[in-house]
Amino acid sequence: MRRPSQTHAQKAMTTRVAIELPRTQESGEILGFILGDGSIDSERGRIGFANTEPDCIKKILADLEKGLGVDREEFYYHVTAPFGSDPEIVSRTWQDNLGLKREVKVYEDRRKKTKSTYGVMSVWINNRIINRAIESGLARLLETNQAGKEEIIGFLKGFFAAEGAIIPGKVRKEVPNSIQFPQKGRRIPMRIKDFLDELSIDGRVVLKQRKADYYCVNITGFENFRKFGEYGLADMHPVKKEKLRRGFQAYKNRISRRGVTATKLLRLIAESKSITRQEIYSKLNCSTQQINGLLYSKKSYLVKNGLIQKTVEGDSIHWKITEKGMELLPTDGKNS
Repeated sequence: MRRPSQTHAQKAMTTRVAIELPRTQESGEILGFILGDGSIDSERGRIGFANTEPDCIKKILADLEKGLGVDREEFYYHVTAPFGSDPEIVSRTWQDNLGLKREVKVYEDRRKKTKSTYGVMSVWINNRIINRAIESGLARLLETNQAGKEEIIGFLKGFFAAEGAIIPGKVRKEVPNSIQFPQKGRRIPMRIKDFLDELSIDGRVVLKQRKADYYCVNITGFENFRKFGEYGLADMHPVKKEKLRRGFQAYKNRISRRGVTATKLLRLIAESKSITRQEIYSKLNCSTQQINGLLYSKKSYLVKNGLIQKTVEGDSIHWKITEKGMELLPTDGKNS
């Protein structure tokens, strides 16, 4: 027969286990998404999150089921749909997309603020044990240095799916100018910068709107974009993922704007693997002065961006293409 103290101890241990999120990438996604697009109502004992993208909501629900063993049918769902939309179609669409068995409540937005065709889905979690797990997980991520790499990746994926943005270039819209993590206040952007540093992605915390106390982590540069894509930080949101993919490809083809000769020279060096200046003279039908400018000048697009590298082999100087040059080598054949 168990003593009362043993029973209480077992219940306490069970409660502690139940309210602790596993430190996985899925848990990081939950915390990042809720921090970006969520709401914590401690007085009512509930946590909610909202988004217009079904794939994002579906992924978070799957993460909650996997990490905490809860059934998505236990949560409360409602949609704020555009004025004049058919509530039955909206409800059925979300129900099918999220794999729900019951009908989803639909409310019309009479202020005409909802732009998405099928509206904004809001999910509310009224389970206090789950909510405590989420609150303690957020506190640990934001206030301690206990997060592992997988959890950090998940957190950045979730937050970017909720709040992140890919800012287009001013001249060529398809080439990204920057990747941003916006948020009110400076505290969370600074924490996001710390997490990006852990992944060797450079970001700067900049002030966007002084009156609104609105900051963002600003990421620029091809190398950072490449790492961002390799870690899959945009993968949770299909639209942002595709925008990054197209932007990355456009960034690779950007060299074509720098001139036909520069593109031909880069391709020649890539095909030759190692080539001397005299060999370049003989194979390119252009002036030696122009070639020398592309090979030596600090203003040369190839030199300035580290696309080619000069090496000394014996008594001669050879040029090789760098890894970055291979990645930026145009593949559309327009300037070959």
